This record gives sequence, structure tokens and C-alpha cells, in this order.
Amino acid sequence: MSQEEKFRRVVIVNGGLPSGPHIVFPFFRPISLYEIEDDYENLLEEIKESHPEDEFMDQMILFIDAFRDSLTEKSADPLVEYFLLNHGDNLDVNQIQDVFDALDDFIEQATDEDRLMH
Repeated sequence: MSQEEKFRRVVIVNGGLPSGPHIVFPFFRPISLYEIEDDYENLLEEIKESHPEDEFMDQMILFIDAFRDSLTEKSADPLVEYFLLNHGDNLDVNQIQDVFDALDDFIEQATDEDRLMH
């Protein structure tokens, strides 16, 4: 996998895991949604230690920041802004509207006050 391809692959897993939803980046362990909410600073430190001086690390942190902002705001808007600002040259918003809608649904479910807590 080329350096450029590493930046383009992120998987959000939402189903059936006992520890809740996860974000999966290439070359890094799965990151629990709860970790982003509850242990953010330690998570960032681990990312920085595992990928020092790496553009991939910077992209991971930007994405996780946007994801955390989306959870805090209970809106996918920060994630959409992340994609548009960081990858807008390669995006046709009309073609990926379904992705943005899915992110919005995911954030809505993830921030539901009635969800099972860790």
C-alpha cells in the first residue's frame, strides 16, 4: 500500500463489538469511540509515539479531532468539513453525499443518550 493510499482508507465499524463502535486506520490498532470520548489525550500520545514524523500521523489526528468534534456537537458537520478542507480536491460532493448522510446517521446513533455505555 502506497503512502497516498494510507490516507484514503478509514473504516468505521459499528456493529456487534462488545466495546462499541471503532475506527480502523491502516497500520494502527482499532480505536474505540469511547476512547475518543474518554481518553483523548492518551490516544493522541499513542498515535504520535507510533508514527513520529509521519504525514499519516497528522492525517489521523486531524480526522480524530473532527470525529471528536462531531461527537461533541452531535453533528457530522465537522467530519464533512474535514473531508472538504483536507481532501476537497479529490471529492465530488454529489457523488459522496450518501457517505455524508451515513456519517450523520452514525453520529446521531453514537451520541444518542439512550445508547449502551461502556
